[in-house]
Amino acid sequence: MKIHGGPYQTPGIPDLLIIKEGRAYFLEVKQPGKRPTKLQEQRMADIRKRGKAVAECVTSREQAEEVLNGLHHQPR
Repeated sequence: MKIHGGPYQTPGIPDLLIIKEGRAYFLEVKQPGKRPTKLQEQRMADIRKRGKAVAECVTSREQAEEVLNGLHHQPR
């Protein structure tokens, strides 16, 4: 599910929400070489603290698939 930004959306929420086998994955999608903003980093940290959800920044479909398969985690 694509999470669209706008005037009624909480700023900094990751771009995608994926539910796989009952687990929530929040993915912030960036171009290679780009980094999440400080607010985006904070939102992902907040999501991680609240439970078993995964919140990561990815730069490619392959990287997203690695996160979904439990093979890749970005340094925090």
